[in-house]
Amino acid sequence: MEKPEDELIKVVQNSEPDIEEIAPVAPIIPTVVTDEEWDSFWGDPEPYVWKPVEAPKPEVKTLVEPEIATPPEKVDQWGDSDWDNVVLVIQSAECKCPDKPDGCTVNFSASYQVGNTPSESPLQVKMTVTIATPVGTATIDINWGDGNTDTDLSPASSPYTHIYDEEGTYFVCITAFDDMGTPEDEEDDCLHCEKMEITVVCVLELSSVSVQYGNTPSENPLQAEITPAPTGVFGTATYDIDWGDGNTDSGLTLSPYTHIYDEQGAYTVTITVTDDSGCSDEYETTVYPTCVLFGSSAGPSYGSPPSSSPLQVSVNPSPTGVYGTATYDIDWGDGDTDTGLTISPFTHLYDMEGTYVITVTVTDDSGCTDEFELVAYPECMLQITGGSISVSYGSPPASSPLQVSINPAPTSVFGSPSYDIDWGDGHSDTGMTTTPITHIYDMEGDYTINVTVSDATSCTAEASVEASPACVLELSSVSYTEASLNVTLTTSPTSVWGSPVYEIDWGDGMTSTILNHIYAAPGTYTVLVTVTDDSGCTDDHELEVEVIG
Repeated sequence: MEKPEDELIKVVQNSEPDIEEIAPVAPIIPTVVTDEEWDSFWGDPEPYVWKPVEAPKPEVKTLVEPEIATPPEKVDQWGDSDWDNVVLVIQSAECKCPDKPDGCTVNFSASYQVGNTPSESPLQVKMTVTIATPVGTATIDINWGDGNTDTDLSPASSPYTHIYDEEGTYFVCITAFDDMGTPEDEEDDCLHCEKMEITVVCVLELSSVSVQYGNTPSENPLQAEITPAPTGVFGTATYDIDWGDGNTDSGLTLSPYTHIYDEQGAYTVTITVTDDSGCSDEYETTVYPTCVLFGSSAGPSYGSPPSSSPLQVSVNPSPTGVYGTATYDIDWGDGDTDTGLTISPFTHLYDMEGTYVITVTVTDDSGCTDEFELVAYPECMLQITGGSISVSYGSPPASSPLQVSINPAPTSVFGSPSYDIDWGDGHSDTGMTTTPITHIYDMEGDYTINVTVSDATSCTAEASVEASPACVLELSSVSYTEASLNVTLTTSPTSVWGSPVYEIDWGDGMTSTILNHIYAAPGTYTVLVTVTDDSGCTDDHELEVEVIG
C-alpha cells in the first residue's frame, strides 16, 4: 500500500476508550508527512494501527511486530479499504497493573525525586521503593512508562535511577514480587503493583544574552560578540547560533561567540542551547553592528615655489574609527582620480588654477566606508614687475650702443622660467630661458618692452619696462695736413662700435669716403666729415681747410 497523495494525516492517542476523540501526541508530528516520515512510522517501537477515517469504529488492533517494514495490505476487517483519508492511531504506552492475587501479603511504599541541576539531569528520576511486608525473597520490576523496563531489582539496591529522553508526564508501574505464593498451589509469585504518575520537566532556560561589538582599531566594528547566560544547565551547554545573515555556527561550547558581518544593519540572532540532558531552549536577540569609520581631513595644503608647484594640492586625511588599514579613492575634481591609496598625504598637480571640489572615499578592512569633500583653490604665485626687470645698454667698442639687455627677476617661480618678449619695435623673442636677454635696435629711441614669464606649472605673469637706446658716437676733432694741393684728414671719433665709415664733402663739389683729397686749385674750403659706425649711429664735424698749393 502506498502513501495517499496530498491527504491530511492525523496522529491520535488511544489513551481513552473512544478513539474518535482525537488529541495531539507530544511531540506533535506534522499533519502532512513526507515519504520518509511515512516510512519511519513503521520503525517506531510503539504499536499502532491504521484505519480509514470514515470507517466504522473497529476493534483496536495492535501490530504484534513493531519493526514490521510495510503496512498491512488489507484492512477489510475494518469494513473499508479506501485509504483516501487515514488516521494513524498510536496505542498508549501507559502501563497497567494486574490485580493483586488473593492472599498475597507483599506490600511496599514508593517515592521519587527528580534530578537537580547542575549535577543531575532534570529528566532523571530516583525511585525509592521500600518493601513493607515481604514473605520471602522480594524482587522489583519497574515499567518506567517510556518503553523501558527494569526487572528483578533487589530492594537493597533502592533507590533506582532512570533518565528519560524528553520531558513529559509518565505513568510508572512498580511491581513487587515475593517467592512464596499464597495459596501455595499457585505457580505465580505473589505480587503487588502500583501505578505512579511522574512528571519530569526541563529547567534549562536561556533568558538573557549579552552583546558587545568590536572596538576599533584592534577589532572589527561589524564584529558581534554574544555571551549567553543560561540557567538550569546539566553538564555542558552546547549552542547553535543563527546569526541572521545566512551564516550559522553549531556545536559551540566555549563562550563568548564571535561573528563578523559583511555590512552594518539590524540582524535577528537566534541562539539554541542544549545541555547533556537533551533539554534545549531558544533565545532571540537583535544585534546592530555599526560602522564607526568617519572620514575627515584638515583643509588642503598647497605647493610653495621654488620647491613645489603652487598648483600642487596635498590632502592628508585623518579618519577616526578605522579598523586595520584605511584605503582611499580620490576624485580630484578635474577629471583625474586615484584609487587604492594608503600612505598619506596624497598629492595632485592641477593643470591650471581654479576652484576644485575634492571627493575622498575612505574604506577600512571591515568594509566600512565614508565619504567627505574638500574644496581646493590652487592659484599661481608667479609674479614679475617692471621694477624687477633691469635694463642695460651696450657700450662701444664692446657692444652696440643700441643694444638693450634685460634681466627679469620674477618671484615664486617653480622650475625654470621661460620668457616671451615684445621689444616694442616690431620684433619679438619667444621661449627664452637664458638671461640676460639682448636685443639691438635699428635706431635710437624710446621703446616699451613687454615681458611675459612662464614657469614649469604654466603659470604666467606679465610686466613692461621702458628702454631708450641712444647713439654715443662722437666726432669732436678733425685735423689735416696739406702739401701741393694734397690734403689728408686725421679723425679721432669716440664711442665707435665696429669699423667707422666716413663720408666727406670736400667743399669743392667733390665727395669721397677716404680721408685724402687733391684739390684742383689753392683756396679755402669748408669740409664736412660724417662718420657712421656699425650700429648706424652717425656724427659729423666741419672744418676750414686752407690749400696753398
